[in-house]
Amino acid sequence: MIINNKKINKLKIKKLFTFLLILFPLFTFGFITLNHNSNPSSEKNHEIKISYTLISQNIASDTTWDKANSPYIVSANIDINENVKLTINPGVEILFNGLYSINIKGALNATGTSENPIIFSSNLTNPSSSDWGHLNFENSDNQDSILKYCEISYSDQGIRLIDDFPLISDCVFYNNTNAVYVDIWDVPISQPFSSISNNTFYNNTYAIYNHIDWHTMNADMNYTIINNDIFDNQYALYFEKIDDLESLTIEENHIFRNNYGIYFNRIEDIKKDADHSDEGVLKIASNRIYNNSDSGLYFYMYVHGIIANLSIFDNQIFNNSKHGILFSGEVFDISTLNFYGNKIYQNLQSGVYLTNWGNHLELHDNEIYNNNDYDFECLWTSPSNSINASYNWWGKYQSEDIDEIIFDYYDNSNYAKVIYQPYRIYPIIEFDISNEFLNTTMPLSTDEVLEINCSVLNTSSIQWIYLSENSTGKFQNQSMNFGSKNEWSYHLDISTLERGDTFSFLFYAKDSIGNLGINDNSGLNYTIKIGDYIPPESNINYQSCDSPNVVSNITLITLNAEDIGERTTGIFNISYKIDNGDWNEYSEPFTLSGYSHGNHTISYYATDNAGNKETTHQEEIFLDLQSPDITFQISEIYLSPETPSYNDTSLQINCTVVDDASISWVYLNENSTGTFLNHSMSHLNGNYNFNLDISSLSWGDSIVFSFYANDTTGNIKWKNNEGANYTLQIQDIFGPNTNLTVQIVDLPNFISNSTQIFLNASDLHEQASGIYNITYQIDAGDWNLYSEPFTLSGYSHGNHTISYYATDNAGNSESIKSIELFLDIQKPQLTINFPLNDMVFNESAPYYEVEINDESIESMWYTFLNSSTQYPLETFGIINQTAWDLKLDGNVTFCFYANDSVGHLSLTQITVIKDSKIPELTILTPYSEDLFGVNPPEYSVEINDPHLAYMWYSFDDGINKVFFENNDTFDPSEWEKYPDIVNITFFANDT
Repeated sequence: MIINNKKINKLKIKKLFTFLLILFPLFTFGFITLNHNSNPSSEKNHEIKISYTLISQNIASDTTWDKANSPYIVSANIDINENVKLTINPGVEILFNGLYSINIKGALNATGTSENPIIFSSNLTNPSSSDWGHLNFENSDNQDSILKYCEISYSDQGIRLIDDFPLISDCVFYNNTNAVYVDIWDVPISQPFSSISNNTFYNNTYAIYNHIDWHTMNADMNYTIINNDIFDNQYALYFEKIDDLESLTIEENHIFRNNYGIYFNRIEDIKKDADHSDEGVLKIASNRIYNNSDSGLYFYMYVHGIIANLSIFDNQIFNNSKHGILFSGEVFDISTLNFYGNKIYQNLQSGVYLTNWGNHLELHDNEIYNNNDYDFECLWTSPSNSINASYNWWGKYQSEDIDEIIFDYYDNSNYAKVIYQPYRIYPIIEFDISNEFLNTTMPLSTDEVLEINCSVLNTSSIQWIYLSENSTGKFQNQSMNFGSKNEWSYHLDISTLERGDTFSFLFYAKDSIGNLGINDNSGLNYTIKIGDYIPPESNINYQSCDSPNVVSNITLITLNAEDIGERTTGIFNISYKIDNGDWNEYSEPFTLSGYSHGNHTISYYATDNAGNKETTHQEEIFLDLQSPDITFQISEIYLSPETPSYNDTSLQINCTVVDDASISWVYLNENSTGTFLNHSMSHLNGNYNFNLDISSLSWGDSIVFSFYANDTTGNIKWKNNEGANYTLQIQDIFGPNTNLTVQIVDLPNFISNSTQIFLNASDLHEQASGIYNITYQIDAGDWNLYSEPFTLSGYSHGNHTISYYATDNAGNSESIKSIELFLDIQKPQLTINFPLNDMVFNESAPYYEVEINDESIESMWYTFLNSSTQYPLETFGIINQTAWDLKLDGNVTFCFYANDSVGHLSLTQITVIKDSKIPELTILTPYSEDLFGVNPPEYSVEINDPHLAYMWYSFDDGINKVFFENNDTFDPSEWEKYPDIVNITFFANDT
């Protein structure tokens, strides 16, 4: 019988690697030089230089920040102490490492130039709004505080003015939550004039946020927002609250492409001051407000507010997605409103939209026309009141047409009336800088004459049209002539003008009834430059090694320029600079050799021979000097399996490669065949892998390998375990298998003390390490090394446990196996329970019953003494009748046999007596026909039998029996039952 049990245990080991992170402190004004060898076979080093100045302490004395120590990294909230002045020179960068602010308690002079602005921004790699705090001016000694030619970006509140006003001009604000935050609250301001002027605001949530509660302000204070470009913001000018305002001027600003233009959220009081002009305390004048997503100008008046002087004049408000001007709020009182000279047109809802209003509203001499819903929409629920809107130009000539574009009482009697008559009717002069109205849009110095044309729309005849121009240095009116194309024209002598000279012009028209029209380009006049006034266009070209814009230090960068337009003067030069370096004149392609690894900015522009300089372009280029970073370690993260075994057909080797550029290739260099070979590794899910064929390798063989990686810029990295390479040895991780063989004599597992037990082991595969030894143990005895078959001779009768296992040459031991064997060294125990010795039986064969105890009975039989005939033996039965019949009366001996599977024989004999004759019985007395009385007589019988057992008589043929042992008198109780004749029967029975 062969017992073959197999069990394999696999153990996985994970190695936990601990990385130590060391933080080095930053020191004020740090300078770091790194020498980096990116290729083990290359001797070329790359130098990386990083310089900065760390700011984390208050400014306690007069200080200057210069470009040489830029950038300045702000890593804490800092103060400019009282009576202390911080001066920041042009070109300096101030970068904030978090939500930190500079609090100006003294003075700040940040005056840059157009070429070298001062930059306040975030130091984060991917900046966003509210990355840093603000420049906080709060009740400071700010007589000398100036911000001029600064760029402020990614802040929460770029400039925060808390009851304080420095001069802010010529700055650029972008990507801030609040570019300028103004909070005036009950504190007198020392400056009589505070201005935010000539700035650019874009991509901010709030360009200028205002909260003004001017209870105790300087009465002569004039807060002006003038000549700013404000576009692509959520709110351009936002006034959260105005209360007790002294003087605010919003003038000559360009406000376009914002969600909201000028937004007054809450006006409480605008009080009149005797020292102010008739234009009023709140003046909104000469602004261009257009292409905003909501209304151009939004007013919300607080309940019972008072407006003394409000002037809205000479503004152009057009192409806004809702209303041109929206007046909303509750009932209030207004003394003087100057609303004139405004052009409100082509807004997508109404030109002027009015809900509730006060007691005084007049608007005259405005041009309100071509708005989509209504030119004037009056929803003032006061039908008894009216609005004086006379002497305005509505773009219509007939009153019935004007009625259609005004919504008021006559459309819904719940609202006030709009009185628009008399209304203006004046000539409309159409002109633009185009070939439609000029014979050349780009006159040169060689041109003698420029033909200027315009067209006029009017219901009455035109009395005259003047071209007012200053080609001679002063404005002169030139009478225009009516031409064949229904146009008015004038041939202007420009023979005296040189290239680069400019002249301006505008148009006047008067009709026959005295109405005067003007087209002065919304107050800007039209301007033409003689010669080439279109700047050239330049571009940059280079062969990118990778996207986006990754180059090596040998990549050639080429700049090209073209002078565009109809009559060009040609390219004078191309200028460029790298990062914040000096400007250079471009002459030939250049590289970034000598610059540090990382992002670099190429700024460039072209100038033509007419002196036109294009807007500076910037190209972000990533210079890749660093070799790929290859990560590998002997662990299950990078190997599958971690411990390759002889029976593995392949080994997956993985590594991770990280680089700022893309990876061109990754090679695995290995010697599994005896020779080092390069294998291109596959890229999958961020890892590189190769399935190495190791099917031919046996236990104990080794593999040596390393890695190479090359990025798109040509940087190569060799990962070779610091020169030692990586080595893997083929393992035998599987235990062997042992079989025990034994010839059993009976089931289950019965053996004798001479039965031989065999142990055999195998190591599964010819490439495995092979069998080292087999160890076995009998019961709880000592472990023995197996060398030849063994028996259980000398061991006791019963169960015994054989435990065994094998170990291979790699030291793998299989799990211990065991088998239970029963050693049978005893004869069967045979007991005859029936018949017993000397029992007597008649001619019928006797019954027998035996008991046999043994674990492995093989056969049982019985014989008659001195007979070889065997009869099958069961545990009970009847002796063979035929054989019994052949036996004579007398002693008969039976021999009972039991034999077990091991060959042990047991014999037990029993002798019985066969008596086949019946007893001889003779009745001596009484005799038949004897006569007796009431008393029973005596009886006497004679019985001959050697095995007599019982004697009895009966008066009723054996139904009632009376047993006796000796002759005696009949039983009286039976005798009394029969009064007459009695038949008496005697019986005898042997054993």
